[in-house]
Amino acid sequence: MRLFYRICAIGLPFLFPFLAVSGHAQEASKFCNDGVSAQSSLSGMSKSLPSSFGTGIEGLRTISLSNGIEATILPSSYLNERLVPDMNGGVIPLDNGRYLTVITDIRDPAIANKGDGAFHPFDEGQVITALKEISYPGLHLNVTIYILPYPRRNVILSSANGHEIYLSPHVLEIPYNVCAYIVTHEIGHVFQFGNLPESDVENWDAYKKLRGIDNPLKFYETAPHAYRPKEVFAEDFRVLFGGIAAKFGGIVENPELLSPLQVAGLEAFFLSLKPVDRPAETIVALNGFPNPFNPRTQIRVELGNAFALGTDRLSIRIYDVNGALVRELYEGTPASREVRIDWNGAANNGTQVASATYFALVRAGEVRKTVKLLMLK
Repeated sequence: MRLFYRICAIGLPFLFPFLAVSGHAQEASKFCNDGVSAQSSLSGMSKSLPSSFGTGIEGLRTISLSNGIEATILPSSYLNERLVPDMNGGVIPLDNGRYLTVITDIRDPAIANKGDGAFHPFDEGQVITALKEISYPGLHLNVTIYILPYPRRNVILSSANGHEIYLSPHVLEIPYNVCAYIVTHEIGHVFQFGNLPESDVENWDAYKKLRGIDNPLKFYETAPHAYRPKEVFAEDFRVLFGGIAAKFGGIVENPELLSPLQVAGLEAFFLSLKPVDRPAETIVALNGFPNPFNPRTQIRVELGNAFALGTDRLSIRIYDVNGALVRELYEGTPASREVRIDWNGAANNGTQVASATYFALVRAGEVRKTVKLLMLK
C-alpha cells in the first residue's frame, strides 16, 4: 500500500509516487475522517453535499468481469465534481456521511516530490484492464474503487480498506505497468480481507510458516512496510495471480524473500482459501494505533455480521478517566465493516488534550466496547 517503500525495495527508479514528509502521513488512517479540518469545512454546507452514492448515479460504473470480479468504480471526474474546497485543500463527501480530506495544491508541504507540477489520477480504462488480467480460478470478489483526483491528507498513497480501494494520483503520468502493479496489489488486500481474516489464526500461522515470515520479532503488523504479513500476502497475490504487467518479473517488495513463484505449495495455499463470513458479532475487534500516541491516533473498529451496514448506528466518543466527554469523534451508519477514524488529540472545543489516559467508547447498535488510549507528550 505504501508504494514508495515498495519501489525503493525492488529498485524501480522510474516510478515516482508521493514522498511524505513525516511518519504520520505514512502511518495514519487508511480511511480518513478528520474531525477538525473536515468538520469545519462541512459546517453550513450540508445542502451542497450528496447524501449517498448509488449505482444509478451518473458517472459511476459497475462491471462484472469473467474472472469473478465485480467492481463499482468511482472515476476521478465524478469525485472531483463533489469536492468542497476549504483553506486546507478540500473535502470529498462519500456515502452515509463519510468524507475524505484531500490535498488539492501540489505545492502543499506534504507533497515532497512535486513531479511535473500536477496531480495525475489513475486512468479508468487501465484500471479495468488490470482487473481483467487477474486470474484466480473460482474467484468471487466485490470491490469498490475510488479513483481519487487528489491525494488524501492523512493517507497520501493508494490503500485498501475492507472491500474498498483508494487509488491516489501520482505526480507524473502513470504508466500501465505501474497501474497494474498497484491495482493488483490492492486487490490482494481485498482478497485477504474476504478470504483470510485476522481471526483465522490457523491459516495465518500456516501461511507465515510456508512463506518463511513466522518470526514475530521481525514480521508483525507495525513492522517496516515490507515486513508486515498482510503486505507480503498482497505482494504474493499480485505475483501469483496478476497479469504480466503486474507481476514485474516475480519481484516482491521485500528483497529478503523469495519470489512467490519459487515457494513450493504457496499457490496451492492461496487456491485453498475460500470466502468466509464475518463472525456473527457486532464488534469483532477494537483497538487504537499508535498507542501511546502524540498527537494523533486512529480508532480501528471491525464490525461483525450482527451489525447491519447502512442501518445500525455507530458512534465513537473519547472520555477522560473521570468519565467526562472529551471528543465526539464519529456518529453515523458506516457502509464498511472496517472503520478507521483519526483522532488528532483535540477536544470538542479545539484545544489539544494533556498527557493522560483516555478511553474511546464505541457504540455499535446496542453493543458497547472501550479501548484505553495513552497520550504522551
